[in-house]
Amino acid sequence: MYNIIPYYLAKDLIELPISFFMPFFFSLFYLGMGTDVNFTRFMNFYLIQLLVTLATNGYGQVIGSLFDTAETACFFCPVLMMPFVLFSGYLTNLDTFPDWIGWI
Repeated sequence: MYNIIPYYLAKDLIELPISFFMPFFFSLFYLGMGTDVNFTRFMNFYLIQLLVTLATNGYGQVIGSLFDTAETACFFCPVLMMPFVLFSGYLTNLDTFPDWIGWI
């Protein structure tokens, strides 16, 4: 019904306030962690949260555009996200990876 560019511009404009508000809401918990927090550190933390949010939104749009149906995209999404989880350092220490795969 719509062309591609107006659809994605409208979709991104509608999601933009949520994309800015939710990382700010999550960053407020950083203030209560008991560390030495000043405005600069808080804004750096918020900026990192915002960039991660925008990057994951873009990655989700790319995954969604690869498949014809939402069911197929929901089926393959965990498979496509698992390398990010495995190589992020949450499940294992990054020093334990072999050199040939550690660059990922």
